[in-house]
Amino acid sequence: MRETEDKKRRLFVLNLENVQGRERDVIILGTAFSKRVGGGAMPLNFGPLTNQGGEKRLNVAVTRAKRQFVVVSSFEPEEMAAAKTLGMIHLREYLKAARRREGHERMLSGGNDIISPQIEQVAERLRERGIKVEIGRGLSNFKIDMALTLPEFGDKYFVAVLFDGEEWSERPLAIDRDALPIMVL
Repeated sequence: MRETEDKKRRLFVLNLENVQGRERDVIILGTAFSKRVGGGAMPLNFGPLTNQGGEKRLNVAVTRAKRQFVVVSSFEPEEMAAAKTLGMIHLREYLKAARRREGHERMLSGGNDIISPQIEQVAERLRERGIKVEIGRGLSNFKIDMALTLPEFGDKYFVAVLFDGEEWSERPLAIDRDALPIMVL
């Protein structure tokens, strides 16, 4: 990918081998691996990270962010228990540390529902702008992440917001993740 200073084109997608020497304000590390359909062990061949010296590539990748480093993963670090190479072991431990540092999630009072820090941050910014926000609205197992209205409308909500959170990622089929919530709404 060609470097640019064009503010409209400042997103870069790089593989682990091409991160060397490139610092950015925000780095997003995506693991891009997951369990196999139908169960079974997760494949533990993560390309260059699996090879000798892979731990050095990981170290370079996680130290390139100037302001924020975000981890996006489709699996829990414990699913890498069988990792043998140093790069894979370091990735597993890094994912564990990232999860602990983030605080991972916060429980809603009196229930099993979770509120991610991102939902809380978005809700707070909306409230600062005078918008009434209710998090976790609903009576069934399927809840709206965020319901929005203006104070003058009381409890009559006009906007429903869904985030791609943990509950979303645990739904096994694409139709359950993408179509079902819209049909329910």
